Amino acid sequence: MAPRSALFIESDSAFVDVPSALDPSGMAVLARMQVAGVAIVILGSADVARRDAITVALAARSIVPAAVLDQAKPWSAKRLLAAAAAAGAATATSWLVCGDAGAIPAAESAGLAGVVLIGVDPPPGEHLLVVNRADSLADVPRVLIPRAGGCWHERVDS
Repeated sequence: MAPRSALFIESDSAFVDVPSALDPSGMAVLARMQVAGVAIVILGSADVARRDAITVALAARSIVPAAVLDQAKPWSAKRLLAAAAAAGAATATSWLVCGDAGAIPAAESAGLAGVVLIGVDPPPGEHLLVVNRADSLADVPRVLIPRAGGCWHERVDS
């Protein structure tokens, strides 16, 4: 079986206030992604209680992350590659969803397709991957567009 695409979601940006930030629209996005075979990987904070609360809230909505991992900052390609391996994900079709533009270099080095910044404008300049802004987790699918077009989770650009 070929590796699947993944959404690596930084919990501190996507789920600001647990569980109230787990809004129905954002949860519907994750549920649709999961049904489509996309691995949902939660990159959790060091706060174990918070990470556990997010996992329980997701499970209550039948969303089962492929992995829940600590993502200590600073960001590193090594940690993102380990997350991809844990989820059985292909980096070339996977995206990082976070609120930190400082994650872009690590995502580039890990070979991810793109970074979606929640509530943060992309920094100016050229990037080796697609970098877009989303207003919330529910808004993420709107900006998941590969440079070559098409469907982000079914394409590996050469």
